[in-house]
Amino acid sequence: VKAGVGSNADVTVSGDATVLAQSHMDATAEVFGASVGGGTLVASIAHATLTPSITASLGNNAAITSNNGSVNFRARHNYQDPDRGATANAFAGAGGVIAGSGGDARAVNSANVKASADAASTIRAAGTAGLSARATERADAKAAGINIAGFGLGASVAGASVGGVISSEFNGNEMAGDDGVIIVAEGQAYADATADVLSGGVIAIDVNAASATINPTIKALSGAGSTLTSTDGDVEVLALSAADADAIVGGNNVGGIPDIGVVAKIGASKATATISPTVEAGLNGSATAGDGIRVRALHNVSEDAPEVFTLDNRRAHADAEASGGSLGVAASGATAETTSNAVVSAHVGGAGAQLDAQNGKTSVVAAGYNKADSIAYGLNIGGVAGIGVIKTTATASGNTQAYVAADTTLIEGGGLDVIATGNDLAIGDTTAAAGGLLAGGNSSESTATVNPVVKAEIRSNSTVDVGGSVKVKSESQAEGHATADGVSLAGGVSGGASTATVRSEERRVGKECRSRWS
Repeated sequence: VKAGVGSNADVTVSGDATVLAQSHMDATAEVFGASVGGGTLVASIAHATLTPSITASLGNNAAITSNNGSVNFRARHNYQDPDRGATANAFAGAGGVIAGSGGDARAVNSANVKASADAASTIRAAGTAGLSARATERADAKAAGINIAGFGLGASVAGASVGGVISSEFNGNEMAGDDGVIIVAEGQAYADATADVLSGGVIAIDVNAASATINPTIKALSGAGSTLTSTDGDVEVLALSAADADAIVGGNNVGGIPDIGVVAKIGASKATATISPTVEAGLNGSATAGDGIRVRALHNVSEDAPEVFTLDNRRAHADAEASGGSLGVAASGATAETTSNAVVSAHVGGAGAQLDAQNGKTSVVAAGYNKADSIAYGLNIGGVAGIGVIKTTATASGNTQAYVAADTTLIEGGGLDVIATGNDLAIGDTTAAAGGLLAGGNSSESTATVNPVVKAEIRSNSTVDVGGSVKVKSESQAEGHATADGVSLAGGVSGGASTATVRSEERRVGKECRSRWS
């Protein structure tokens, strides 16, 4: 989807001018497969992929002017419409003397959404001049199955992924709006993956895996050599990210019913959730504002108050369960892994750049909230022996930086704030229970790692000459929690091991540094 003003064009209007490229779309794949017989094998594969390209652009050496209104270039993909996206559902069922089934569901939503003004272009407006790219991306994948057989083998794999690039970039000569200038890139991302299969028989084996990944690039930039000007308002460059990823493996059970194997039940579950976007707001050229200059890059925090972390429900979450029973041996393992490590940067200046907030101040803010939450559970009861191995890892290690680039020629105005704020939280929780008439054993291991990097700085050879205060501040709030519980019961031999580990390290740079650790 493309909308634009071509190269070398010269457009003048009396009112508002809007160039809009917009998409509303879905991709859905659903497969249901079932078979009953002496020996059966069923595979259900559902893959849904959504990879649109949406562009609103001003070409090379082009000019657009509004004498009495505003000028806006807008690119949108499913914006504020979270019910649209990529959806994949796969179900496989089998029954017989020997039965096997597999469900594979994959959903990918990776949009390229761009609002841009190319080299030597010019935007002028009596009102507001703006470039904005905004997208809401959702990916949902569900895989499920049922196997009832003398020998039953089941597998379910679900993967949901959100990526792509959302960008607003001004690389022209001048972007001027009397009432204000704004460059915005915003990405809202949701990834949900669920895997679950039920197996029953004399011997029952099942494997489940679910992964949810969010890794878009979100950037709002004004290029080196470009100038942003507002006589009466603010100049703002803003990159916004909001992300939530959930991977659920439903415990090798359907409807709360655990797997049953008369002679043996063997199972494995793994859930993985990752949030790792790159979020960048940069004013690399010059800017003059009648009020203030604001450059902000924000991930999972409030836009209005970036130092107050209000989006606590946005996180990387993985939940894995492996449970079952057998008159003989019941053995299973469950692993939940989460990673939340957004790279967030806000910066101004560079060689030859001059910034003047005439009746306000220049504010450079980078703020990130990174939460990783892993839960794993297993209950295995065997007439002869029950064995369970349960493990979680949770890593929250954001990289948050705000800075004035080296060799900035001059920053003037009422003041300067350079603030980097990071909040990182890692939680791991495991519970392993196993028992048998002869033997019972379990291993429960949980690890939480918190290694944030938070930096605020004015880099070398830069000149700051403001009438008010200069604040360079980095602040980190980091927490790690790990819990490991284990229970083993047996008429004969029982044993178990439970280990909980928290690893943390901070790296902060700033004139005023604060940190809180738990």
